[in-house]
Amino acid sequence: MMRTLYLLLATAFVANNSGAQTPLTVDTNFRFYYGPDLLDYWESQFPGGNWQPGVSDVVLRQDGNIMVTGPDLTILEETPWGDGKSLILDPNNGSVQQYILSCAGRLIEMPETDQYFSINRRRNYDCSIDLSFGSPDFQHSATESWFVFPDRSVWKIGFFRITADDPDRYVLIKVDEWGEWDPSFTPRKGTGSNLGGRDIFPLANGQYLFNGTWATYEGRPCGPLIRINADGSQDTTFTFRALISNLSEVHEQPDGKTILGGQFILEDYYPDTLNLLRVNVDGSLDLTFNNFNHVTLRSETHSTARFATINTLEPLDDGRFVIGGIFTHIEEELRSCIACVDTAGNLLDCWANGGLVPMFYTASGAPIMNLGGFERLPNGETYLYGRYQGFIDSNGLHPEQCMISRVNMPDVGLVDPLRLVTTVSLMPNPGTDFLGIHLPGSVNAVYELADMTGRVLGSGMLRPGTTSVDTSTLPSAVYVLHVIGANGLRNTIKWIKQ
Repeated sequence: MMRTLYLLLATAFVANNSGAQTPLTVDTNFRFYYGPDLLDYWESQFPGGNWQPGVSDVVLRQDGNIMVTGPDLTILEETPWGDGKSLILDPNNGSVQQYILSCAGRLIEMPETDQYFSINRRRNYDCSIDLSFGSPDFQHSATESWFVFPDRSVWKIGFFRITADDPDRYVLIKVDEWGEWDPSFTPRKGTGSNLGGRDIFPLANGQYLFNGTWATYEGRPCGPLIRINADGSQDTTFTFRALISNLSEVHEQPDGKTILGGQFILEDYYPDTLNLLRVNVDGSLDLTFNNFNHVTLRSETHSTARFATINTLEPLDDGRFVIGGIFTHIEEELRSCIACVDTAGNLLDCWANGGLVPMFYTASGAPIMNLGGFERLPNGETYLYGRYQGFIDSNGLHPEQCMISRVNMPDVGLVDPLRLVTTVSLMPNPGTDFLGIHLPGSVNAVYELADMTGRVLGSGMLRPGTTSVDTSTLPSAVYVLHVIGANGLRNTIKWIKQ
């Protein structure tokens, strides 16, 4: 009954907002192998949210197919308690081409390889464990995430105790491409009752935002979000006054200000839970941005901001973002896990008539649903994914769209392809050990960094926003950056390393 009421409400909502500009619509030719009938059947067998399948990531493969990872993805003939799988899908229609070993949840793609990092392993193309990648001999180790450098060395982020009698606890260590200690890096210590590093986000100037749970970092009292230098030391000129910081997404602007998505409780605004913020270069809250969108998760009996969060922050064009996550309402308006905001943080109507349909409901009536990602792949296709059973766009309800959908973006106001390439900017220029490449819009591109003889020294993927490239091993000289868009258009920019 609850689901029926929700669908009726959602359908009426579409009818009442048919004139709103929509940034995307569902491509109904693409359909995931878990349909609504199968989801309803297994929920009836394991009620109460004991079975919660979903899609955690989607990756474009070199063969042109896509790989999907996530919890409780199994062969159709198996019960949900079978061994988890990763799925190779036909991008033409979403049908399963192959079931392979599970790559777990979100993946980090290795530069210029066919390998991935999952939560605690490096994995091969078929998701088998790469046995050539070892691990230092820890007394205790809990890896939360990874940051991979162009030379295949890795920052390990989490909680580490090196020996049984070591009084220190570490939240950041570095290993080489084989997983062995990097002796040139000083492991970074923390203290706290619930100690652990969570995630690292690169910035254009060669620094990083580092999110974790600690009372001190390297002996200095600090909040849960800090800025660190390339050697892991803290940049003490950055102060983000937060009691709680669960950072999920970062979008750095050319002026140095940074938009943060996630869930935050700030010292100065306690007890409000904030989800979309913009901070100045020094970490202070930018009050010219609408930091106080009221994001809530509602059930039959209550409404709370405590469990609402933003997982996705993706540029649509120069003036708008898609935001997504776990929420039902923003500013008392129904949004159902996906919304659109402008670059000042104001809620727009361009996604008012869209949304996800809950996969299940808890006994208290709370919807189980989330938008886990909204991502454009290198081939130009855009996918959204997470936990949902049905999707609503400007054409109405699509009940067969479950957990992952391919979307069309015909009227999002994207800048033209030539401008996407020709407006790429480099920061700083001249520079030193890191090069920030800022790509506007919402379409990926590829870069090649070459010397003046034309010899390519490095290459990689550019996603919308700012990509940080390690140039510390390059000698001082003039270099040429080639940017190649998905449509084959190219731009060439000179970069000087001092």
